[in-house]
Amino acid sequence: MARSVMLQGFFRDTRLIWEMGLGGVIAALLALAGFNLAWMGRNFGEDTLIILILGTCYILYLIRHFYRLAYGTVEMLIGLIAIFGAMGRARQVADDPATRTLLLVQLAAGMYIIIRGFDNFAQSAPFAGGFVAFRQLWGLIRARWARKKE
Repeated sequence: MARSVMLQGFFRDTRLIWEMGLGGVIAALLALAGFNLAWMGRNFGEDTLIILILGTCYILYLIRHFYRLAYGTVEMLIGLIAIFGAMGRARQVADDPATRTLLLVQLAAGMYIIIRGFDNFAQSAPFAGGFVAFRQLWGLIRARWARKKE
């Protein structure tokens, strides 16, 4: 199959774009909620917060089940936020061993979340067989990478 035909088939399917965009929007909303936890704690009752969190968990489960690419995007972006958060504070707390340990745990957690995001990408339709052109493009990229290493 010619490269141009393969690329046209890859870019023709817009589901890839809107699903990753959905993941980005969800990650932004989760980050916004994380930055406003203190406000939410003051303005909502404990029972209300628990119900909201459980509802959010269920919605995220449904997104993971039906839109793995979106959920993988959420995981990757949240992992990046965790890593950048840890790295941003690393210079300020270099002398405190306890805080360094917490930053190391935050860094490792961010890396783990990103790895889970890659796993969800691998299980999504573009990788798992639902979109042949994407798999072919991925094979082309991997083949070029292998040639550059030689």
